[in-house]
Amino acid sequence: MSKCLNCNYCKCMDETNNFQMNGITYKLKGRYNCNSTFVTYLARCTSCPCFYIGKTERRLRDRVYEHLYAIKKLKLENALAKHVGSNRNHSIKFMVIDQVKPGFGVAQDKLLGLVKTSVDFVCQLKFPSGNYPACIGDSRDLLVHWCHGAPGVIYMLLQAYKIFGEEHYLQDAHQCGEIVWQRGLLKKGYGICHGPSGNAYAFLALYKLTHDVKHLYRACQFAEWCLDYGKHGCRTPDTPYSLFEGMAGTIYFLADLLQPTKAKFPAFEL
Repeated sequence: MSKCLNCNYCKCMDETNNFQMNGITYKLKGRYNCNSTFVTYLARCTSCPCFYIGKTERRLRDRVYEHLYAIKKLKLENALAKHVGSNRNHSIKFMVIDQVKPGFGVAQDKLLGLVKTSVDFVCQLKFPSGNYPACIGDSRDLLVHWCHGAPGVIYMLLQAYKIFGEEHYLQDAHQCGEIVWQRGLLKKGYGICHGPSGNAYAFLALYKLTHDVKHLYRACQFAEWCLDYGKHGCRTPDTPYSLFEGMAGTIYFLADLLQPTKAKFPAFEL
């Protein structure tokens, strides 16, 4: 673990090539710093044996900032803030202990030749509005569901941006967000498959990547709509209590909104 020497969080990093846990010493497998992404990290107390293990897809420094802010504000729902709040002279050091980048072990030539080509094919299907067709050959700019249209495509675009680093993927994802904001309050029910709670996950996905509070605000507005359950003349789904069509999915979304940086579309996002 090394310092990037270009930020205020380097002082919180452990500069070491190994770590101990339960009396066993482990050697780090790679070279990491606070800019490393898709990491498992160790937060250890410098004054006692306590430690915390977490993971993040973002830069380590972004997650460290959230922990330090929670400690400063004594947000006791955060495990590190709770520890330091109870032990005022204790402090925390952070380090990466592993890194698993997206790609699932696919060879680079296949990643570029098959995956990126497929992503780019989907991108060229985009309507002028920024929405996407329900299937190839469908010329109707009609559906804005997680299962059909921009609210589902946005996850592919954000993942493509993370892996390939091309700005146009992020721009297309922002367009998807605008479509969801303009047309995403549906009356087919409140569920996550084809309802406002599922569409709101698109805002949470954008918020997790960009930290732009506009997206979190929009997710909260969709949540307010969901909290008025049954007052909008929405259709009752075939399975009204199920995860994807019914109330269970809506409740899952509302619970995720309590910790938006950890929100994941159920049974879909890893």
